[in-house]
Amino acid sequence: MTDENKKTIGLVGIGRMGLAITKHLTHHGYKTIVNDLDARQCEAAARDHGSRVAGTPAEVGAAARFVIIAVGFDDEATQVVLGPGGLIETMPAGSIVAVSSTCTPDHVKWLAKELAVKGILLADAPICRGAKAADDGTMRGAPPPVKTLPAIIPICATGVAYRTRQTITRHAAFF
Repeated sequence: MTDENKKTIGLVGIGRMGLAITKHLTHHGYKTIVNDLDARQCEAAARDHGSRVAGTPAEVGAAARFVIIAVGFDDEATQVVLGPGGLIETMPAGSIVAVSSTCTPDHVKWLAKELAVKGILLADAPICRGAKAADDGTMRGAPPPVKTLPAIIPICATGVAYRTRQTITRHAAFF
């Protein structure tokens, strides 16, 4: 893995939330490579934030060792990860995929098992608080489940929600 791969964050799904995440990452010095079905969203990320545009999720996976998926739901996340031109085609063992899509817990667990076959880690990384929080960098996110995750969550979020079987407790900012 090159230093360039470590400093580049991939994002697939450059809609309302993905574009805001891209803004915060580039503002904090990360390079981003993006992919979306809507070419206009990718053009906005390139124009406004200097993102490199990829033609497929696989191209994103070849350039970044940490990729955030910010597409809609289970089916879209499956296509990004496992479909033709998907992340699994190019990401090497030790890479990390963070799913910030609206996916069911069982679906995220299933994707994690599929990626684990190649030694790719999956982080269930739900985000909440809506568009204004995305713009302001004050979304809430899940705690980093893997010690090797880049320290990017504090860039986009001011808090973290910890889930247990009985309760959800909210904690103050990461930093």
